[in-house]
Amino acid sequence: MTILSLTQLQQTYRTPPLPATIELNGTTSLHIDSWLRVLPGKRYVAKARWGEQVVLAKLFIGPRSEQKLQREIVGSQQLNNAAIATPSIIEHGNNQQGAWLLTEFLNGAEDLYSITGRDQAMLDQSLAGIEHGLAVAKQVAELHNAHLAQTDGHPGNFMFLDGRCYVIDCADISAATTLDDHTDNLGQLLAQLPQSWWQPLWQCYQQAAKHSTNYDDVYNAALKKLAWRGQNVAEKSVRDCTQFAVSQYFDRFEVVVRDQEQQLAPLLQDLDAAIANGQPLKKGGSATVAKVDWQGHTLVIKRYNLKNWLHRISRWFRPTRAWHSWQGGNRLRTIGIATPKPLAMVEERFGPLRGRGYLITECSSGLGLVKALEQGNSDTLASLTGELQFLLQRFREHKLSHGDFKATNLLWDPQLSPSLSLIDLDVIRWHNKPSRWRKHYHKDVSRLLRNWRDTPAVLAVLEPALTSTT
Repeated sequence: MTILSLTQLQQTYRTPPLPATIELNGTTSLHIDSWLRVLPGKRYVAKARWGEQVVLAKLFIGPRSEQKLQREIVGSQQLNNAAIATPSIIEHGNNQQGAWLLTEFLNGAEDLYSITGRDQAMLDQSLAGIEHGLAVAKQVAELHNAHLAQTDGHPGNFMFLDGRCYVIDCADISAATTLDDHTDNLGQLLAQLPQSWWQPLWQCYQQAAKHSTNYDDVYNAALKKLAWRGQNVAEKSVRDCTQFAVSQYFDRFEVVVRDQEQQLAPLLQDLDAAIANGQPLKKGGSATVAKVDWQGHTLVIKRYNLKNWLHRISRWFRPTRAWHSWQGGNRLRTIGIATPKPLAMVEERFGPLRGRGYLITECSSGLGLVKALEQGNSDTLASLTGELQFLLQRFREHKLSHGDFKATNLLWDPQLSPSLSLIDLDVIRWHNKPSRWRKHYHKDVSRLLRNWRDTPAVLAVLEPALTSTT
């Protein structure tokens, strides 16, 4: 059993020991059963035992620790005054090293992510589990009726236990008195849920709210939040943080999804050997792609080659295409567009100069669109048409273009929702200028339709469906 002060806990960075006892003051100590969340040097959240009682412990470290504690206490009081369910405070305190808050532990509770079997990317557009989303929308309406808002209103901050919806993370409870406040806050929640849920949840919210919101305003607020989340994830994906682990040396930059770090570490040591021993998918001057079996999982490794010295010199000071694809893939998945999950990215370096890049992703189970239509029937064409319209709507909403939007770069798996997955993200772009985006968008649509210029029956269905809104 490791015994730590709050100061010593701060020095453990991302890996505080287990089991551990944290000394809070001369007479009080906390026995840690498991760490639930770690923000290194700032906040540590744990399931713990305080005497004989199981509690949720929040430990705040740093110069603003007492201020953070007070925000938690005030937010909890505001929720209690509004009769909104939240875990009860059991104990709190502070000293020169930090502050602590012990609350009721909701044993067996599940948040909206876990209870619906989804993750933060929220790629699944089915309605499965929507009843829990409706319960959260109702709870948000009750918060707004009390002129309050959970300003960090992501699905993880709404917990379900015995049919009751609890609001947690009380430090983020603040006043929300205007219609704009309510619209923006509801949009923030919707932006983190499947887009197919937005209208049903807004309708449920309307039934419980004492005020009226406009759906178009809420929808636009959600889109704005969703776009921000996508850009934020892309920026975080090349920084060392909770979600991503970054290692940087004179001759190498490496980033990997943190929960895959140990599993992928041996693979990343020699990616060229893994490509050589894998199943080749593409051998070209600009890129080499191979499918590999790794510890029971099928992965795809793409190496972005340098064709000659002129090509190498031209890429020295620009992010590699692996870097661009890595950020693009994480951004797409965040805004609800399917693409094989990026797992790791490596750039060869010579100080500030960049060389070859490698991208490691999960392997998609889908077929290219041409093969999908060849092997399908009339129902397949109807289904794919609808999915393409859905995908292009996302392109329009987020002002993005793929740049190589051909049938082989769209994979179809009817068992998934959405069933279309984008690959080859080397030149994907988000546009600030509508005129420039529109030009690239038209190129994307035209490039896709060229795949069926010798198949008039297919083209007669796809062309009017995909160009009617351009």
